[in-house]
Amino acid sequence: SLPGIDFRGSQRTLLLVLSSRCAYCEKSMPFYSRMMAKKGGNSKVVVVGGEDQRVLTNYLKIHELMVDGVATVTAQTTPSQVTPTAILVDSEGVVSRVWRGQLLPQDEEQVIKLLAQQ
Repeated sequence: SLPGIDFRGSQRTLLLVLSSRCAYCEKSMPFYSRMMAKKGGNSKVVVVGGEDQRVLTNYLKIHELMVDGVATVTAQTTPSQVTPTAILVDSEGVVSRVWRGQLLPQDEEQVIKLLAQQ
């Protein structure tokens, strides 16, 4: 479990572990925008990072990326030290899939399909 994140509100939650200083996070922004545009109502996306919440929120705003939540975590509670990392969890917070780094096109499509499910 992560402080401040309620997984019970949707069938699946994608945790995006990002950093405003991460070049691969930057390169992945077009994919994140496509993903959010196709996301279904039973899925949510929460950005998680070790930076101050205002820094993360501003980073997303600069890239015009609207997500369902932003959470700051400490080094002890972060789900991954690698950015970007995408972690798919169910309504109980159980991890079902993890993708690390900038995704290949086929992996991007897999994530989009999983989040588009109703």
